[in-house]
Amino acid sequence: MIIDMNKRAVSLLEVLFSIAIFVMSFAALFYTLQSGARGATFTDEHFSAMFIAQKVLEDINNKLADNPYFFDELIRNGEGEELQVVDGKSPWFSKLENTDTGDPIATGPTYRQLRNFTLQVSSRFVEDPVTKEAVSNLLKINITVRWLSRENREKDYTIAQLVYGNSVDLLKQPPKIFISDEKKAEIQQGAITTIESILGEGLEEYIATNSYGTYSPSIESLTELGRLVFLSRLMQADDKKFSDKIDVLDKLLKPIMGNLDLENSLKATELQKQIAELYEIRSVSLCSYLYFMKSIIDRNTKYSFSNPLLLGLPLANKIRGLIPELDGISDAAIQVSVSLAAAEQSFLTLIKPPFSKLIPRRKEPVFFKKIISIQKIGTLKIIDDSEARFHLNLLKTNLKDFHNRYSPVYPNFSDYLNTELEVCSTLENFRKTHEGIVQVFNYIQTLPDYMNEIKKSVPKEYLK
Repeated sequence: MIIDMNKRAVSLLEVLFSIAIFVMSFAALFYTLQSGARGATFTDEHFSAMFIAQKVLEDINNKLADNPYFFDELIRNGEGEELQVVDGKSPWFSKLENTDTGDPIATGPTYRQLRNFTLQVSSRFVEDPVTKEAVSNLLKINITVRWLSRENREKDYTIAQLVYGNSVDLLKQPPKIFISDEKKAEIQQGAITTIESILGEGLEEYIATNSYGTYSPSIESLTELGRLVFLSRLMQADDKKFSDKIDVLDKLLKPIMGNLDLENSLKATELQKQIAELYEIRSVSLCSYLYFMKSIIDRNTKYSFSNPLLLGLPLANKIRGLIPELDGISDAAIQVSVSLAAAEQSFLTLIKPPFSKLIPRRKEPVFFKKIISIQKIGTLKIIDDSEARFHLNLLKTNLKDFHNRYSPVYPNFSDYLNTELEVCSTLENFRKTHEGIVQVFNYIQTLPDYMNEIKKSVPKEYLK
């Protein structure tokens, strides 16, 4: 995600685009009013109900943006409770306050206008249309406003929205990698093409001419090996693209760091931000590849390399040439840690002079939340307890500093920081809360040793 941290003038295109959005939004709103009224005349009561519902929805979206842990609160809310919107009775409407005293509305014309309105916010998981199971990171939020009209009739107005998030429970589970049918087909075809290029002939022809009784290669085992090699090469190619982009940005950044006037400072800030984000995306890309390859490696790699004849004699004699593919996987596992450390350092550089003064105030919470996430991941990947505690203390120092800086200005962000401080109270609690991520990093960091074991398992006669 690229975040523009620089203030800039509004272009004519943006103005026209904003007008277009306004016109479309007004048209959609007008249609909603018409269809929702079912022929009835809209009154000020209907508009009050719409205002309440939209205000609550806006608050929910803002809280989710500043505080990811708010998703758990929405889950716990369930069907919710119907409460009055005045006198501070509904926690969902508590932000509409008297601007002078800060107290919930309890008197005056606004109170008289809203005192007959009640509010109910409900949430439930969205059902997967295929499996019919609840999607654990997608909620449907219903906001219903009810009131008794001047004609003594019960009225209601409801709006709904889907919201995405991750509950604390999900952090305790290893991530699930979703691969579309199209991508699966691409990987399958890539696996077959790769193994056939290594064999020098088609799979069926190879199997037909290289079966030796019990030593008969199968399409499944050959395809699995092809899949592993294909993914390894694809991972290294993608990683090189990230490295090349980072190198280009580094070369652009170095010359202007020696002359940081305002214009160059703005350029340097943007370049530094892009470098930090590329390091982050690079590490995520490597993790995804390695974690996806886990099942292939666990299932077949060691068995195939330790029993080369099961792949057929010609391929067994080419095993030595496939060893570099295993080295590529080992190198990628090491680069995950290197890239994460570089991302953390790059983001931390941006909160120090001369960059820190150029971050727009309104974007600081989003930006600092990114820094916190990178520091958390950097700490979770550390296996050694003493080193992990050292980095966890650095993380807590930043959390406290951010909290002192933003608590009066951004209450939602402050709630997020408070929760993070509770999570980081001890290393044991920190790891337990993010158990799924810890499992992924533990696996990735053991890959180099595992690859060495596989290489050692190859019979010596096939390495000559």
